[in-house]
Amino acid sequence: MFERMNFNIYDILAKVIPGSILTIILWGTGYFTMEVKLPDVAFLIGAYFLGYLIDAIGYWLQYHDLLFNWLFGGKPTDIILSGGNIEGQSYKPLEKLKEKYGQKKWEEDEVGFIWSTLYRKSMDGPRVQTYGEQWFSARNILISYIIGYPFMLFKLIEIGGGSSMGFCIIILASGVIPLLSFRTKARQFLFIKEVLDTYLHSKEKDIQAPA
Repeated sequence: MFERMNFNIYDILAKVIPGSILTIILWGTGYFTMEVKLPDVAFLIGAYFLGYLIDAIGYWLQYHDLLFNWLFGGKPTDIILSGGNIEGQSYKPLEKLKEKYGQKKWEEDEVGFIWSTLYRKSMDGPRVQTYGEQWFSARNILISYIIGYPFMLFKLIEIGGGSSMGFCIIILASGVIPLLSFRTKARQFLFIKEVLDTYLHSKEKDIQAPA
């Protein structure tokens, strides 16, 4: 079915899967119901549309640094290139990276400019796109769950939030958010690391500033 609809990997990972998660949450909690059973292709189109909106929300949050400030306390690329760490993980060959980039240029250029330059030189790396798609997928899955969480919470409270079992289920549902957050941070770190590794191990001896 995916082949007939011409979905690429990004569409599936960053749109269809997050959209399906939110659709299932809304359907399962009873906030979205239909009398007639929809064909699979209709569900897929609906999930893709929701995923498209989730992807747009994710892009907006990322563009305005709101997502990064919440997850990382700042731009993760700035943190890593400044010698910091994400969840205890730092980029160990940072000094070699500085040496290849040019120590003097590294000290003179802004961190954001350094990252954009390194990414521009590494974006065609064989695994950079894959790691990027996995990061966007993790980001959008987190957003889809956060959007669906209030609906689950209200439903759980409605059907038995006062019981010990209902309370345990609410705790478990709430615990998914930090787990997804941790996974999203890990995916972002791996994406940054792959970009830096691709540049570091490239045959180019130095890097020129983009025109």
